Amino acid sequence: MAPILDVIMATLEPLKHLQWAAIGFPKDFDGHYTGSLSEWRFMEETVRERFHQCRQNGRLYYELASVLPGPAGPRSVATTVCLSRRLLLARAEAALLLGLMLAQNAPEAEADLAASLTPAMLSNGSGLVLTRLTTFKALRLDWLVLGAAKCGTTSLQYNLGLHPQLRLKSTHNATFSHAFLYSSSRFLPALHLEREFASQRPCELRGHPDRRKRHLGVPTVKPELVGCSLVADLTPVYQDGTGDLSNLSDSQVPSRFLFPFLLSALLRDKPQLKLLYAVRDPIECFLSVSSWRQAATPWCFEEDLRNLNASSQCWQNVGHCRLSQALDLACSLAPKGCTRQNLGLLLVSQTAEPEALAAAASFLGVEPSFFTSLDHMELRRMNRAEGGRHEKQALCRPQLAALRGMLRGIFRAEYGALAARLTTFELVPGSAQELLEMEDWACLGDG
Repeated sequence: MAPILDVIMATLEPLKHLQWAAIGFPKDFDGHYTGSLSEWRFMEETVRERFHQCRQNGRLYYELASVLPGPAGPRSVATTVCLSRRLLLARAEAALLLGLMLAQNAPEAEADLAASLTPAMLSNGSGLVLTRLTTFKALRLDWLVLGAAKCGTTSLQYNLGLHPQLRLKSTHNATFSHAFLYSSSRFLPALHLEREFASQRPCELRGHPDRRKRHLGVPTVKPELVGCSLVADLTPVYQDGTGDLSNLSDSQVPSRFLFPFLLSALLRDKPQLKLLYAVRDPIECFLSVSSWRQAATPWCFEEDLRNLNASSQCWQNVGHCRLSQALDLACSLAPKGCTRQNLGLLLVSQTAEPEALAAAASFLGVEPSFFTSLDHMELRRMNRAEGGRHEKQALCRPQLAALRGMLRGIFRAEYGALAARLTTFELVPGSAQELLEMEDWACLGDG
């Protein structure tokens, strides 16, 4: 065993500066994101630089994860290592590196380490989980449904995925929505994500458009354009509303800049990515997201909104539905900003309309006639609330008159801001005017 270890150690010695970089967005022991924005940026730059240096040395970059014993109990380890291209040798290198690191940091644990780092582990890495890493640039990804929860993103991606030249990708084992959130919690994506995006294997998740295509007899037409979704709260975490990620401060709660950070990394590596965004009536968005987030007590009343506490759930719901600021933020992350070539906007009501989907198909560069020739009944509006409880008429009860007036005031500027952005990026002519008309509404029966 000793000569083998000596050979491995001699091989690893020139590469020690490429080992041990944090790979995942940092969390505390309770699972909450921690650190500052500047720390996250430094960590990401470190990982990206070491990845390329490792590849230049003819090696592969891995995430190493394991649970090993220690004096204070089992210890979870997740970090990056630069290892051999030969998997068995890579496992042996990983085990040796881990043993040396733990022994150096916790000499009192040497007895436990001696017991845990067995000859079997050193020969085949048993007990270690190695995940090979890649870059966002390597992903086969052409389009992205971007947006906020409860704003039509599921309907949009579901219906677009029916097109024979479009393939919707999912990497979550329960839902095809929010694919990127569930699979990209690292500063670099895992190789299995790259392979999944390149795969032609149909998705078997219930409700996925791949299954609907088979039912409808839709043929696959190559080349396909691959897309997925990044559905999250991209609401700015600052107060000036400029939509510039550089304005995020280190004092902000880390979980609030997780999604902008991820989108920034993705757009930097994929500058030609086409973005589709569904825009919803701000007040209806507020009613829907309040019901979704606060199922037990879904209503926010005027007394809740009179308290200008940005940390309250009701004001977080307001921020969630200021989609113009979320759009500005997304555009600030794109290397060249947003143009009519890389951003297309639809109203939520258009996400299941054949003409609107045809316009989206044309924007993505595929044949638009598929949607206009498709039976309208095959297009679906997903996750719609029953009984109209998310429509503005739900505010017309007499006891909600004060809340109705307050919401009109809160979102008055937002209607104009969204209409201005629709004027530039709308895929269906007249969408901006349609949104402006949504602001001018009255309770049924009012004179």
